[in-house]
Amino acid sequence: KEAFGNIPSFEVDTDMNIIDLLVNASICSSKREAREFVNNNSISINGDKVNDLEFVVTKSTTIGDKYIVIRRGKKQYYLIKYV
Repeated sequence: KEAFGNIPSFEVDTDMNIIDLLVNASICSSKREAREFVNNNSISINGDKVNDLEFVVTKSTTIGDKYIVIRRGKKQYYLIKYV
């Protein structure tokens, strides 16, 4: 939590498809852009590349039952808080 204190964060309370999560958390501006990033292996969740458009982010995906770190490209990080 402290290491990622200065990066953009978003709160989630339900399981969500990766495309919807990327758009709702303002990581991508549209579903088309989100699909493009996923197809190009530019999205990783907690260090694991995601290239499945049907991937569903669940509570079991979290670190410590609370946080998800999404990386877009090489340098853009986002923190998702699962409440």
